[in-house]
Amino acid sequence: MTDGFAFLLEDFRRRNLGGRDMPEDLCRSLRLELDCERNGRAGPLKQAGITFLKPGEVGDVARSVLTGRDDLSGTTRLACAAAMRDMLRLSGFVAEEARGGAIAYWFEPEHAPSYAPALMLFDRTLSFSMLPGGDFVEAVLKLAADQGNDMFGRLRTELIAGGVNVRAETPEAIEPAQFETHPQIFYERLVQTYLADLSSTSAPGIADPVQTLGTHR
Repeated sequence: MTDGFAFLLEDFRRRNLGGRDMPEDLCRSLRLELDCERNGRAGPLKQAGITFLKPGEVGDVARSVLTGRDDLSGTTRLACAAAMRDMLRLSGFVAEEARGGAIAYWFEPEHAPSYAPALMLFDRTLSFSMLPGGDFVEAVLKLAADQGNDMFGRLRTELIAGGVNVRAETPEAIEPAQFETHPQIFYERLVQTYLADLSSTSAPGIADPVQTLGTHR
């Protein structure tokens, strides 16, 4: 398991985090889920509706934009796909929540080094929102709290028992995320920029949506 986990960890770090360092809480949480899976049972995060993505995956919602949204056509469809491709370079998609939204790190363009990258959610409304918390564990605990304090308490207890460091003792102790630029605002600016380029030229640098899959890192 050690060698296999090390290989998976490196693959996940390279393909889902763009080669960036993997935060300790994410690493320990991933190891815990894999250990539980190996022993034939669902891990605590899985039971709370959080499923880790496989290396290289971005989740169904982001993929639907990359391949071209069915509800859009023409330049708008291309612009949204190109903008999402750029967003993936600034993001680290790591998991999906119960409603199908993708949980990701937000490596904003002008990230302040005084705090860790914030966590965000790209949900089924095809919008980005910020998740509360200072790390992955706090973000998923806050999502668990949306299902009730019992779920929060159970997940917190099982994560600690599995060797994951958990700072927050209650949902109220989880503070809002720190960030400079909201990802939804940045994404909308990208879409408008690509729309303007497509409207004025043939935009030779913009790939067809289906070509963006597998080339976003």
